[in-house]
Amino acid sequence: MSACRRAPMHNRIVVIPRFSSDARWLSEHVGIGEATARAKLNVYWNGPSDEANLQEQTELAERAIQGNAYGIIIEPSTSFTMNRAIREALAHSIPVVVLGEPIDITPSPRLSFVLSDISEAGRLIASRLDAILHGHGEIAIFGLAPQTPGNVERSDAIEAALQQNAPEIHVVEKMVGSFSIGSSELVAERVIQEHPELKAIVALTPREGYSAAAAVHALHVEDRVRIIACDQTLEVLMLLRQGAIDAILIQNMRGMGSAAVDNIIAEHHHRPVSSPVYFKPSLITRQNIGDERIQQLLLMHRSQP
Repeated sequence: MSACRRAPMHNRIVVIPRFSSDARWLSEHVGIGEATARAKLNVYWNGPSDEANLQEQTELAERAIQGNAYGIIIEPSTSFTMNRAIREALAHSIPVVVLGEPIDITPSPRLSFVLSDISEAGRLIASRLDAILHGHGEIAIFGLAPQTPGNVERSDAIEAALQQNAPEIHVVEKMVGSFSIGSSELVAERVIQEHPELKAIVALTPREGYSAAAAVHALHVEDRVRIIACDQTLEVLMLLRQGAIDAILIQNMRGMGSAAVDNIIAEHHHRPVSSPVYFKPSLITRQNIGDERIQQLLLMHRSQP
């Protein structure tokens, strides 16, 4: 990355993830690295060190604008925080790609969206719940965060898919997430204790997946309560391999990263850009995590030519 930092900004795509150490963004970085290498462009990849640090995302975007970056790829932490910076970048003719989930901003030239298919995410999770619960039972959805793009929509998609395909599986509680793992674990413990018939927890974020697994272990209910997590981190992938988590919904960050670079290049060459473009997520389990297709989605290091 040091070579990237020394490169001229006008030949550099600035990538601003929601959280810099998130494993799914490392996979996305692979896709961006592959696409920029083909185009002989450079990459500067930097994001907040903490999920709650919203101002840091804005400051990184402003630096990219001041340096007249070739393009900006960003996953905003909230639905509104980055709108002003995005509009400023567009006013400076810098192409911007919003990656992951949509945000509330008016479409305009040089702004495109490369998104994960939320409806497919709901269908995959509902199908897994149907299989492991044999079509009936009580579940909880954990980690609601209305300010986070795509979060509530993902919850709604799960409920809609359950109503259509597994109507005997009922959501008995939906819990708001927390930035503290300890607080999240206590919330999960409370819900498990208050719902003795609870069969599964769907965690909308990796943090809540980790917390739910800790709560299940603390209460010794591993045989009763299954956990499905969303979005990969090294911690939840480890828990999946250990059997503490049943499945993880992962986004095709590698594919989305590559498509985002292609959009920026197309904008510079005045070629048509399709927007939004949707990439289907995948559900990984202990049974399929070793498959070549899944391993390619999880890839966190780009092979050197």
